Amino acid sequence: MTVSRAIAEWLKGYDMKAVKVDTDQVGEGADSLGLFKSPNRERKEYNDNSYLITEYYQLYVVREGQDNRDREDNDEWLEKFAYWVDDCQYEQKFPKLDDDRRCMDIELAGTPYMFEAKEDNTNLYQISLKITYLRERKEEEW
Repeated sequence: MTVSRAIAEWLKGYDMKAVKVDTDQVGEGADSLGLFKSPNRERKEYNDNSYLITEYYQLYVVREGQDNRDREDNDEWLEKFAYWVDDCQYEQKFPKLDDDRRCMDIELAGTPYMFEAKEDNTNLYQISLKITYLRERKEEEW
């Protein structure tokens, strides 16, 4: 399973109307979600040949935005989402990785914000996530 897919599965733990998170695209209509991997990657090597990787992902969420009440509801949704991510970090409820990888942390890498108001009376919101995970290598790999 890719890290993107693990994050998408983890996101199902939040109260989202959409249960499908597209990879590298955002679907049409309200409550569509898309997860995009950023080109940034940090790596820290350890003596046992394991290494810590930090990657960044952009989550785009389409929500209704026709009137002020919709936009206020969206702000509340984003605020509660930020608290949910904080709570997952505190409770260590991280995405489940495979292939000798273990998630050590996931957090917001900024404040969720409205990225674009669309012509179909929806708004596109952007949320930056930072994930840090440990990859352990077996002796035969090095």
